[in-house]
Amino acid sequence: MRMKKFILSVLIVMSFAFSAHSLERKNVIIFVADGLRGSSVNARDTPSFERIRTQGVRFDNSHSVFPTVTTVNASVLATGHALGDTGNFSNHVFVGYPLFDGRRLEESATLVPSVKNNAVLKDLNAHYGGNYLGEVSLLAWAREHGFSTAAIGKLGPTVIQDIRLANLVSAGSASAVATIVVDDATGLPHGVPVSDSIVEAMRRAGLPISVPRNPKGTQAISQRYFTNVFLKVILPEFERAKKPFIAVYWCADPDATQHNQVDSLNQFVPGINGPSSLAGIKNADANLGKILSYVDAHAELAKSTNIIVVSDHGFSTISKKWLNADRTLATSSYAAGFTYRNQKGEVVTQDGSLPLGFLAIDLAHALRMRLFDPDGVPDQQNGVPVYPEVDPRGRAGLRQYPSRGNGLIGSRAVVAKDSGADIAIASSGGCVLIYLVKHNPKLASRMVSFFLTQDYVGGIFVNKKQCGELPGTLGLDSIHLEGTAKLPTPAIVVPFLNFALDAAHPLQSQVSIADTSGQEGMGTHGSMGRGDTFNFMAAMGPNFKTQYTDLAPVSNVDIPITCARILGLDLPSVGKLRGRVIEEALVGGPEAMTVTSGTLESQPTSSGLTMRLIYQDVGKHRYFDAGGFPGRSVGVRK
Repeated sequence: MRMKKFILSVLIVMSFAFSAHSLERKNVIIFVADGLRGSSVNARDTPSFERIRTQGVRFDNSHSVFPTVTTVNASVLATGHALGDTGNFSNHVFVGYPLFDGRRLEESATLVPSVKNNAVLKDLNAHYGGNYLGEVSLLAWAREHGFSTAAIGKLGPTVIQDIRLANLVSAGSASAVATIVVDDATGLPHGVPVSDSIVEAMRRAGLPISVPRNPKGTQAISQRYFTNVFLKVILPEFERAKKPFIAVYWCADPDATQHNQVDSLNQFVPGINGPSSLAGIKNADANLGKILSYVDAHAELAKSTNIIVVSDHGFSTISKKWLNADRTLATSSYAAGFTYRNQKGEVVTQDGSLPLGFLAIDLAHALRMRLFDPDGVPDQQNGVPVYPEVDPRGRAGLRQYPSRGNGLIGSRAVVAKDSGADIAIASSGGCVLIYLVKHNPKLASRMVSFFLTQDYVGGIFVNKKQCGELPGTLGLDSIHLEGTAKLPTPAIVVPFLNFALDAAHPLQSQVSIADTSGQEGMGTHGSMGRGDTFNFMAAMGPNFKTQYTDLAPVSNVDIPITCARILGLDLPSVGKLRGRVIEEALVGGPEAMTVTSGTLESQPTSSGLTMRLIYQDVGKHRYFDAGGFPGRSVGVRK
């Protein structure tokens, strides 16, 4: 009897201890190193990133979500849902109505805005019920459940972390704003206001309310500013509040530097592996290092704070002409047959190279339809505003290429919800989204037939509801681009061809055809090659295992779901395209996960061309390594 009582008392004590531990609230810092490739991390150049993946959890099989661009993965990291549920299909999206895009309405009312703009995000929210994503974000849910919350850093993805706060853009000052938001627009007309107490704290710390300007080609000053705000204002404010917290710090480097570096213009080597890119990588690492030092210096913070480091996507070097590594095969695109000049008369693209908006130009020519620029200053025709026409031949009075690569194709394009256009094109670096403005399966079939003939096309995904089953294509549903999204869903998504310079190191040497204003040799992303889908991910803290290598596939879509588990939150869901808790990385989790892999193939075309999707599964959760036509996408072999 005494033994039974002893055992019972031990069980009661253990149960109480377990309950107390489970009720102990933890903190989370998510540090997003925009555009950081996993292969760029090493002990010499990036000691802070290396420390986290060495001391904590090293994710060797991580994934960006396709299209591999910033705001796509910002929406994923905010909500834990794939794009079919959020509708944030790219950095530029067709929204279905003329939208104010950061300029006066009479100057621009684009149908294809960039969502890296707080004013655009506010407008989208207003049009789509207050939250255009349609899903609750982790920060918003934590804020509503008593956590201190903050988002800081790069314009666009920062506000997406608590998207309803975009509704406060241009509101001026505010006595209290629950989530602290500090980005490139703070203190400016298109910024989310910060509370009076935060403004005063910034002044006491000697920090301006608005981010200082960077010298050309560097992000060092702005990132130093954001780090100082985080360490001197936000974290001390959290400590005073004595509540658990979650903060997202979105570092613009190395993405900004890799995009704009000019180490090898018109050359692939060093491309994005040159000294400028390395400086951007080191800049991101240095700012992370300051955060780690701050946490280390505060014992209570150190024992209660989990730090997750993740990048939104990988990176590639731009090709504007060449289709192979030895530069012997050039594109035969119609659009590449002209010399392009800007509105000042300066040559911007030489004959033989692909101009900005080349897919829109090629498609309009193939369909024998007119092309219009949805981002250009509208013309007035009989008192009606119309989008300006584009003609690569340089006809007098017309621009040769669309100003941002986006396009409207049809007989006309009026600045109105019913523009009269048949097709809308949203350009996004290594891929392009094509929308059918009106249901027209025959037109969709014609477009796909044309894309199958283009040498720069890496693969084709189609919305089967709009296009039907077409040989040589896979469905958008196969890559989680169909769900409960409020925004219009593309009819066709075209990732561009990409290849590796070094077969021994393909992920660090990927080159991609890109629809961008960047020159050949500069940086881009957006494709479905493994060099773009392979991001960096690591984590350490009280809830994560130590010195653990996770070989199972993980994705940006899993981060919010895992953080919610750590914070003891039950994150609500509308759609079903949701990530998983990364159980194997957490203390007490399984040693490993069961992983299966496979290849999904399309019906072959009459010429035998087959689209392939390389994937891995953990239970019901699927991860996409690469997709495209064999030999046209890194990771999809011939």
